Order: sequence, then C-alpha cells, then structure tokens
Amino acid sequence: MKAFIGLAVILGLGFIVSMVFREPFQKVETQIVEPVASYSHDSNLPKDWGVVGGIARPKSDVAFSESNSAAMPQIPDYGLQPDVDPNSNPGTQSVYEALASADAPERLSPFLPAKPFDEDRFSENPEEYLSIVEPSRVWQSAQPGPNIPVLTPKSETYQHMKQGEVVALKVLTLPGKPVTFTSFDLGAFQNDLNSISVAADESGIATANFSAPPGTIAQVNVLAASPVASSNVRFSIFVSLVEN
Repeated sequence: MKAFIGLAVILGLGFIVSMVFREPFQKVETQIVEPVASYSHDSNLPKDWGVVGGIARPKSDVAFSESNSAAMPQIPDYGLQPDVDPNSNPGTQSVYEALASADAPERLSPFLPAKPFDEDRFSENPEEYLSIVEPSRVWQSAQPGPNIPVLTPKSETYQHMKQGEVVALKVLTLPGKPVTFTSFDLGAFQNDLNSISVAADESGIATANFSAPPGTIAQVNVLAASPVASSNVRFSIFVSLVEN
C-alpha cells in the first residue's frame, strides 16, 4: 500500500513539472510586421517639424537655437601647417628630391636608418652633410668611452612658447662638429622643416631655432644628437595659441 502511494506521488509530481516547463518549449508562431510608412518631405507635417532619416521630428530636436548654440564649446583654430617651398634652401631640396625619386627614404622619416657618419668626409666638406636632412641622425650618437664628450644642453630643456614665436635650442658638443635636431610633433627649424643638422661654433655650441607655425600646438618633443658625442638631449616645448 505504501509503495502504491509513493508511486502515485512521484507520478503526480512528474505531471506538475511537465506542465510547468512545457510552456517555454511550445512553438512560437512568428509574425511578420508590416513596416510603418515613414514621412516624406511632401507630408503634411505639424508646424516646426521636419523629416530626419525618414522620421518626423520636431526641429528643436535636431537644430541648435541661438540660446543653446552659444553655450556649446568653441573649437580653437589651431591653423594648418604652411606649405614648404622646395627651393627655399638645400634642406628642403634634399627632401623633395627624396620624395620625387624614392632613392633616399632616410630623408623622410626619423624611423628609417640614416647613412653612417663619415667624420673625415665631414671635415673635408661640412656643407655636404649639413645640407641634407636625415631626421634619424638623432639616433646616431657616439658610444660612450674615453675622450668621448657627453652631449649636454646649453638652453632650457622645458620651454613655453606661443604660435608664431621662435626659441633657440642649444647643446654642447665638440667645436665645428654636427648636431641634428628633430621634432616629432610638427614645428619648423630655420630650414622650414622639422629636422635640421647644424655645425657647432668654435665654443662647441650648436644652435637650432625652433618656430611654431600654425598647426603646431600643445606638447612638442625635440631630440638632439651628435655623432661625436654620447647621449641625447630632449627638449620639451609647450606651444599655446596667441590670445586674441
């Protein structure tokens, strides 16, 4: 008798469970809903309404009024980097020759290896080296060792300037030897480009005049190196807009 009652209870529970879980597994009939006709530009719309993407909406949803447009933040006009005349100096000529021929890609990027430095050839004809722009010369500093000077800054390495101004960047190396300055964030040196090689004076001071034309803004990083001195010098320049 007890066994019969237990079996009845089990069957009853099974029936209840099957009824509870049957609903989710029932087949659901899909219905195709016809798209609602959208407004066209010829529709009779309420006053001050318009059609955006085929949907009628109040014009206030998509148009700025004079009151709220004045509250929108104004985007500063940073300007555009000016064009460079390819014939303005030997440095620009060297870059445009590389663009035209594709034979000297090292003149176009700081991440393509520059040609090895030949000190004897430089001593014979410094202008040949200085007239060619190779931005990646900033990675060609000398290996530290006896009688190898360390390139040191002779001007402030952190500076603030406004667009249109010029600052002098100076480092100390051996007298008469070359130093290359390369900006990684626009700007221009005295050759109208963002990289230049200059010779140090009789005191060993090499100077590059950095300017911030339109388009150059905020943080600018400039690296300097000399092939006869160890280490690099990094200049950090913050460029701001001229206040109206």
